Amino acid sequence: MQFLIYLMAAILTSLTFGLGTAFLAVRDFDGFRSIESNGWVARPGSGSPDADPYEQARRARSRHVPLGAGEGLTFETWTDSKGVALDGNCSYRLVGGSLPARLWTIVVLDQNNKPMANPSNRYGLHSQQLMFDADKKFNIWLSNRPRPGNWIPTATSTKLHLLIHLYDSPIASGSDLAEVTMPVIEREDCP
Repeated sequence: MQFLIYLMAAILTSLTFGLGTAFLAVRDFDGFRSIESNGWVARPGSGSPDADPYEQARRARSRHVPLGAGEGLTFETWTDSKGVALDGNCSYRLVGGSLPARLWTIVVLDQNNKPMANPSNRYGLHSQQLMFDADKKFNIWLSNRPRPGNWIPTATSTKLHLLIHLYDSPIASGSDLAEVTMPVIEREDCP
């Protein structure tokens, strides 16, 4: 009887450890071929059939269909440029220049990876509608209060998840990945 108790304890311990590490690997591991710029992470192979097993599991868990290898590349972040989690109660300013793509979009999602509900029903912006300054730089405001210029409304009491999709980009095919400079995310105020 004591042998069966030890056997069951060993099986439960193994299952707990195995499933826990698998969950953490899928949730937190950025993959073998990920690239990072200013806190933004992209996984160039995520849309290809030969994606690594971790990326395939992450793709299945998120229920999002990634862009194909020739279509573009998606960068994402949950933190500002200092590594602090993005919070819907705070205001942020994204500062950047032109990105290497014919068209790009920025989208704000909530902690459940769904478009963030807001009164104006505006969930993001695309590069064709942005206002640039004289130095060809842009400022995009993420705030639950209206801001002049490029503003994306956010909801309070939620964590933010930002996505930038680069469409028809030369870096989607793997060239010049190291030279991508993504926008800096600066926290402006936080009540």
